[in-house]
Amino acid sequence: ILPSVASNLLQSGVAWGSRGRPPHLESGGHPPGAPRASPEKLFEAALADLKAERLEGAENKLRDYLAVRADHGEAFHLLGLAVYQMGRIEEAAELIARAARLDAANAACHSNLGVALNVLGRPQEGEAACRRALEIDADNAEAQNNLGVALNLQGRLEEAGRSFRWAIEQNPAYAEAHINLGNVLRRQNKTAEAADSYRRASEIAPANATAWTNLGAARRELGEFEQALAHCRRAVELAPQSAEARNNLGNVQMSLGDLAAAEDDFRRAIELKPGNLEARVNLGGVLFVLDRLGDAEAAYRQALEADPGSATACNSLGVTLLAASRLDEAAAAFRRALELDPALAEAWYNLAQSGPGVLNEGDVAAIEGRLKEDGLAGADRIALHFALGETHDCQGAAAPAFAHFQAGNQLRQAELAGRGHVFDGAVFDARIDEIIAAWPADRLTRGEGEGSPSELPVFIVGMPRSGTTLVEQIAASHGEVFGAGELDRIAPLAAKAGPANAGDYLERLGALGGGAARAVDKTPLNFLHLGPIALMFPKARLVHCRRDPLDVCLSCYFQNFVTPHPWSTDLADLGRYFRAYERLMDHWRQVLAGRMLEVDYADVVGGLEGSARRIVEYLGLPWDDACLGFHESGRPVKSAANWQVRRPLYASSLGRWRAYEEWLGPLIKSLQENRAAVASDPWRIHTTL
Repeated sequence: ILPSVASNLLQSGVAWGSRGRPPHLESGGHPPGAPRASPEKLFEAALADLKAERLEGAENKLRDYLAVRADHGEAFHLLGLAVYQMGRIEEAAELIARAARLDAANAACHSNLGVALNVLGRPQEGEAACRRALEIDADNAEAQNNLGVALNLQGRLEEAGRSFRWAIEQNPAYAEAHINLGNVLRRQNKTAEAADSYRRASEIAPANATAWTNLGAARRELGEFEQALAHCRRAVELAPQSAEARNNLGNVQMSLGDLAAAEDDFRRAIELKPGNLEARVNLGGVLFVLDRLGDAEAAYRQALEADPGSATACNSLGVTLLAASRLDEAAAAFRRALELDPALAEAWYNLAQSGPGVLNEGDVAAIEGRLKEDGLAGADRIALHFALGETHDCQGAAAPAFAHFQAGNQLRQAELAGRGHVFDGAVFDARIDEIIAAWPADRLTRGEGEGSPSELPVFIVGMPRSGTTLVEQIAASHGEVFGAGELDRIAPLAAKAGPANAGDYLERLGALGGGAARAVDKTPLNFLHLGPIALMFPKARLVHCRRDPLDVCLSCYFQNFVTPHPWSTDLADLGRYFRAYERLMDHWRQVLAGRMLEVDYADVVGGLEGSARRIVEYLGLPWDDACLGFHESGRPVKSAANWQVRRPLYASSLGRWRAYEEWLGPLIKSLQENRAAVASDPWRIHTTL
């Protein structure tokens, strides 16, 4: 579980009739004591002020003009636009509404009234105003665009998309409509299509910072981080005072692992716009990842001081409290988030993840009701299915639990595919073949250069949900061991593995460890990089966590991972992925020649002290009784195993798959089909395999 990250995709598309977007205006007006011009001259001067970006001057002259021409609808319209640009939205709406009454046939008045009403959070009224504009002028692309904004705000995504496409048909060079279409496509989990819309907008209007920052946000979601970084930096260059652009740049920096830069960007966004809730929430997120849980909690509480009604900030605070072992406070924060926004699916999911039996019958009924609603966003529907699956599983109700997990995974598979994350078993098998070919059994003895002599690093690897968090907790309870969690920093080094590449990683690990003799990186998928790890860190300890194939695959299937793991959404793909992983681990046993400690989850559950002593001995440290009380350590735990490692070991997770056997045919078949590729089988698994 991770705190929410606000992508801050901007809503674009204010229509200003035939005049285009009005400029920012500054100063001017009628000098005190000066003779007043004629009404006609006042109106002409007001227009000149608008063109010269003198907002106050335009406002003063228009008010003087209206003092003698109180029935002039266009003057009220222009005054409303000037006031809007000065941030007085409610007053602008009243002025433009008056203009629309006086000049009922003016489509631009009705369209711009829709804009103001949308900004005020009154999209139903905004929709009505835009539809009136289209009744007057059916070919008004701006009105159609603004209608799309109103529909989008109401969650009517298909209708909104049609409006934006219609506006684009009328005016293919309408950059704002392309941006807004991209926003709708992103909400529909069609991220690649959304990126195309933003890209088109940036081509039409290269100086439009919104197009660039939204394109960067979409590229980040597609995993195209370097392109995303370039786009977001371009947005900041174009709009250096834009808090939204700076916030999106921070999100990309965070995705690239440059947490210091991300923190700086979020803090800068807050300086630019102190009321920017998204940046405050994201600052809490980066501090959370940096394991500065106290600072993260403070950031979320500051966000709530700025906006006590923010369900997102409250939910993220709950995640931080959960990681800090304050389970009751975490559950209370999630419930408060749901009081503020009963539709916040992420909070329902996090509440379900905070412990067994947390969701009551009323909660289950509320979630089931939400799932019946039309227009529910895909990510929300996924989270709610997983929340109900978790609840029914804890209650021992296998049939409804599996039904919800299956529904959630089917939706998640489609959602990930929309973001470009698709599992291809043949491609993954080929990748494993390439790794095996690149790391023959004698490679580490060829003298490719000496790696770091440091004994600080400990790498815990294995399938996700194989017990890596449990083993880290046992080790990190030792007084001389620091648990760094999942650092995700080895993969970028693997392609250029060599002794010279160890320095930055060790510096980061040492800074986190604060003088500990050993520091644990428990990124499970580092099993792909054990060769490069052994080359760069020849004295590092390598711990491989193993678990029964059916149990570990089922546990992955039941997990709504933060990281995109498309292989986990389909039982047959899970079996194929597992056997490819096992084939690679079989190879590493030969390459590493006894350097790796293998820990079976069943052995730890069945004999904690023996397993713990074996782990501590392998780490080269004296015994510490604290390792047996790992569940009482209170250290941060940010993985899905959070509440499980807060209590003593339990055996109910062993053979968990048996309760679901009747639905596991595709998984069992896939495991059997791929088993022949493995040279040896160290697993104690069910004989049907």
